[in-house]
Amino acid sequence: MSTLSRRVCSRFVALSLVATTLGGAVSTQRVHAAVGDCGFSGAVATFNAGGASSGAWDNGAMWDTNVVPTGGQACIPVGKTALVNSNITLGVVNLTVQGTLRVVGTGASASGASGETIDNTGRVEIAGGANFVLGNYAATLYNRPGGVVRVEAGGTFTNLQTFNNVGGTVDLAGGGVFAQSGGVFTHGSSTDVIPVQSTVVGGRIAATAGSVAVTGNGPAAFDLPSGLTSFTGTLRAGQSINESCGGFSTTFLNIASAFRNEGTIELLPRVSGTTCISQINLATGGTFTNAGTINAGSLINQSDLYYILGAGTVLNEPSGLINVSAALYTNASFVTNDGTINVDPGAVFNFGDSVFELR
Repeated sequence: MSTLSRRVCSRFVALSLVATTLGGAVSTQRVHAAVGDCGFSGAVATFNAGGASSGAWDNGAMWDTNVVPTGGQACIPVGKTALVNSNITLGVVNLTVQGTLRVVGTGASASGASGETIDNTGRVEIAGGANFVLGNYAATLYNRPGGVVRVEAGGTFTNLQTFNNVGGTVDLAGGGVFAQSGGVFTHGSSTDVIPVQSTVVGGRIAATAGSVAVTGNGPAAFDLPSGLTSFTGTLRAGQSINESCGGFSTTFLNIASAFRNEGTIELLPRVSGTTCISQINLATGGTFTNAGTINAGSLINQSDLYYILGAGTVLNEPSGLINVSAALYTNASFVTNDGTINVDPGAVFNFGDSVFELR
């Protein structure tokens, strides 16, 4: 076996050790990994597709146990595609995806089971008209190096629990939707000696609730069209947030503790005919540091309102740029400017009762 094959095999053995810690009864004896072989031995249900390359997840004949797994450890090996054609819950405790898990068919939906961990180094694909909901209690998905979560045009991935993008790719190039609707989305990197950075390509994460932790520097883009989403970590160069609103409800970018911007934050014009507000909300003691660019509004919509509110601190560092093209109001406890603030003719930047320091 090549050195690379041995490394891959031992890596998945390490994952099986984690599964044992979480409650899966898995042997850690290493065996050769090949197409149709997950590289595990012991109590693992393996999707072998009945000897074919693909088959239905909910067909017992597609599993080496001849029974659809409802608990314990399961694996989709390299070269195999498990198809979800209807509305089902993936009822295993720990699912390792080395091959492909594909949700297909209009109205088809797959859900992560309560307490389930999905470990993806292969592909999770959501076809047009289908939906994957990471939505049961404490369900967690790890998208690791080599792992791709692809949402095709008309498809939706909905996160309500924990999605850890730790060296993998979220691919929205087909025009699909990744809805961050609760729980936690982490955009980070792998734990390798030389970390593999996560990426979001072809589209933007649509965040309306829960929290986003930005800990990696791979490309990523986020839309905040409504609701309240908390951000932590650092938005890096090449990463962006677009905040907008429609109707009559405020959209909140919430900073519960500390958040740093080195990328670009756009506070976009509200939908015509509405009275909503896009707001950056600072929790008590929270700190919002800008070392990148913040653009508030546009010259053709100067009546739009944008707020930075809360009992926290705003720090505009020397490299920080704030462009105000409409009406930006802040009552943050402290605003310190070491960078650049541009206020266009006809626009307003009102500091309210903030303590403003120009250095």
